[in-house]
Amino acid sequence: MKGFKEVEVDGICDGKNVFIAGIMEQIEPVGIHSGDSKCIFPPFSLSKRVKESILNLSEELASSLNILGLFNIQFAIKDNDIFVIEVNPRASRTIPYLSKSLGISLVKIATKSVLGVPLTHQNVFNLKKQNLFSMKKPVFSDVLNTNNLKSGPEMFSTGEKMIIGNSFNNLMNKSKGIYINPKSIQEVHQENQ
Repeated sequence: MKGFKEVEVDGICDGKNVFIAGIMEQIEPVGIHSGDSKCIFPPFSLSKRVKESILNLSEELASSLNILGLFNIQFAIKDNDIFVIEVNPRASRTIPYLSKSLGISLVKIATKSVLGVPLTHQNVFNLKKQNLFSMKKPVFSDVLNTNNLKSGPEMFSTGEKMIIGNSFNNLMNKSKGIYINPKSIQEVHQENQ
């Protein structure tokens, strides 16, 4: 799938309504395990048309598959063509990352939905947009010789870290370690409220 980019979507379905928590864009190409790939939220290079199509497809898939609770969908995109790689009717490793990026607990919202509280009663559709960029970056064990690892569909990372910035350029600089005096996630969220 040369030239394709991978996009991940996390969302919640209460059996009737669908809340798309976020679209995350992978930096590595399709074929690299998402656990070994860096991803950025919100997406940085997708057109408005592609983002709207992804949102519509995600809502249709969650509804037609009768998902109740958290779900994760992975897409492959080239130009304006969108292909579904997989749909997971469960939480993914990106849920804690996206929750921190949004400043809300997606697990609590999903749990309430499963227990019968509609998403419309949880005020999720009126969330204030955060003016932040965040990156999920894999962490590899010191035991592994990362210089000899061949990235592919097998996952090698043993953890993840999160980087947050107030602009895309700020985020990219921080991801390279070119920053001083980082603020906590809570401080950045408070500034943007």
